[in-house]
Amino acid sequence: LRGYKTFCAWLGILDASETTTRDMFVPVEGNKGYVMHYFVDLNSALNNQSKREKSYINIMPFSQRSGDIYWSPIRDHKEQSTKNINEEFNPKKWKPVYANTAFLFTTKHDEFWATKIIMQFSDEILEKIVNAANFSDPSVRQDTINFLIDRRNKIAQYWLTELNPLDNF
Repeated sequence: LRGYKTFCAWLGILDASETTTRDMFVPVEGNKGYVMHYFVDLNSALNNQSKREKSYINIMPFSQRSGDIYWSPIRDHKEQSTKNINEEFNPKKWKPVYANTAFLFTTKHDEFWATKIIMQFSDEILEKIVNAANFSDPSVRQDTINFLIDRRNKIAQYWLTELNPLDNF
């Protein structure tokens, strides 16, 4: 879960509290198995502040969100820009509105591990994922893609210079 902080920073998850994830033991053979981590609440993703701090900016209007009846935008989507949101984004200093206790123990190696996974999401893969949402407004679609790509690149730029990028070389 310590690497979860980097995923939250990338996806703009502002509520990363323990109540938004579930850990389940998955048995494999007898008493052996592994722990699977699940996201169970992504209502705060993509910087959706809901009724949180007003300093955060939403990038999707209510009509584009599914299953979130409590979300109310602070500003109209057309007044915002993911470029502005991501210009202020700093992977090292990023903190969610609601943190997870595991973040207190996050190391540079945890951040680097998560960065390597995030980097595997190419521009093309991110476009396919966002296109699967079938947004009716093309500007929301493009803003979401830009949000994810810009943050992925900033995270990679920061953490690959903090630790040796020739991992498993």
